[in-house]
Amino acid sequence: MINILIIEDDEFIRKTYVESLKEVSPNIKIFDISNGNQSLEILKQNKIDYIILDIMMEKGDGVFVLRNLPTLDYKLEVILCSSIDHDMFNSVNNLAEMYDVKIIGMLTKPKLPTSIIINAINGKMSNKALDNASNNQVKSHLHDIGPFVKNAEISEHLVVFYQPQKCLKNMQIVGVEALARLTHPEYGLLLPYQFLDFLSKEQMKELTHAVIEQAMRKVSSLMLRGINITCSINIPTIIMEDISFPDNIDEMTKSYNIPNSNVILEMLEDEIVDNKLLLDVCTRLRMKGFNLSIDDFGENQSSFERFKLFPFNEIKIDRKFINNLLNDNKKLAIVNSLVKIGKELNIPVVAEGVESLDVQSKLKDLGCDLIQGYLISTPINGIDLDRKLLEYK
Repeated sequence: MINILIIEDDEFIRKTYVESLKEVSPNIKIFDISNGNQSLEILKQNKIDYIILDIMMEKGDGVFVLRNLPTLDYKLEVILCSSIDHDMFNSVNNLAEMYDVKIIGMLTKPKLPTSIIINAINGKMSNKALDNASNNQVKSHLHDIGPFVKNAEISEHLVVFYQPQKCLKNMQIVGVEALARLTHPEYGLLLPYQFLDFLSKEQMKELTHAVIEQAMRKVSSLMLRGINITCSINIPTIIMEDISFPDNIDEMTKSYNIPNSNVILEMLEDEIVDNKLLLDVCTRLRMKGFNLSIDDFGENQSSFERFKLFPFNEIKIDRKFINNLLNDNKKLAIVNSLVKIGKELNIPVVAEGVESLDVQSKLKDLGCDLIQGYLISTPINGIDLDRKLLEYK
């Protein structure tokens, strides 16, 4: 049974929603209420799958409801329905992201949410939404995962997945990002957000070196078959502040006969600190021919100062700027500005989180160089990567 909660203060619209949803499936149970204040009890007593949420209500508005959703012990998805303007819609959507609430649609009244609900039920929503749903069980068992991670031999449980990156000039896959997964005996593959916080500093070092090793082995095997791609790897500050790291990774690439220019080392912007040691390591990495990418660029006020100080030669635009890009003029302006910065400095710009052909087309028009996201592929294992690369040949 699929439980849907309609929160709408206009009685006529609320009844219209109810009648339209009754025709979708006999396996739908509908709860309908006139304000957000009434929602808390229903949400606690019933596991709601979808909320159709009016934003402007006198008693417990949509923001009130969104604010309280993180207190639930389960995840649900929300369709926003209102007659407010686009800027307000986007602000509410951004707020939902901060509360880790999945918005699957934004409708201007009096449009019906029926098609969105049908797509969601049939599993036609984005792969990202499906991934989130499949991981709810693991989220509820995080207390079991901690002891496992703390006692695990990280390299023995590591599996590296790869998310392809597509060039918007020739529409070919030209690179991948290496992403760490851990295998759990009961819960299967664990995603980074499920295990990173449990790692000790030594385990973090072990994990990073093991990811690099596996990724280099994969890139080397592809090059032997005539497939030349770049590989991006996330490197935490604890590694980037190791004075021996440039020499160590240089030795590794030489052992696999991989040009250093094929390796892109990513750093999260909020992990970049202004100190001599980090700048020393970054400079020596660039001197050895490695590429340095600043991930989540534009997140902080100090973005441009850090970009000016450190020798980055790639900009990566975070998915939060790409999400709802076509309906958010502010996000569009930010992305356009970041792409222009890349053009002025003659360095590539990568957009993460691309999930539709329309967004791909817009980014191509703006002059973005590379895209990454579920439109091209979910993160996949090495064998599936081989198949994906053959599709683009």
